[in-house]
Amino acid sequence: MRMQVLRAAMKIATTYRRLLLGVGAFFHLNGAFAAESPAQRIPFPDPRITVSGLGWWQEQPKLQRLPDRLKAEMPSKVWRLSQCSNSR
Repeated sequence: MRMQVLRAAMKIATTYRRLLLGVGAFFHLNGAFAAESPAQRIPFPDPRITVSGLGWWQEQPKLQRLPDRLKAEMPSKVWRLSQCSNSR
């Protein structure tokens, strides 16, 4: 009997959690909390954002693995893989 009560309580809690997540996602997607959100969209590139690790950023502000000036020097397969965002 006690296990049945615990299972029922867990089922109710799971249903309640799913309901809350669904309602939260609905309001978030519909912008109901947009006025309260501290998030700010910043266009990129922007001087407020520091980019580190790309030695060619000053000559060419693009997010890519290799600068365009090396395209002629690289084997075509290496260049293609450097342009892929997910090279598994």
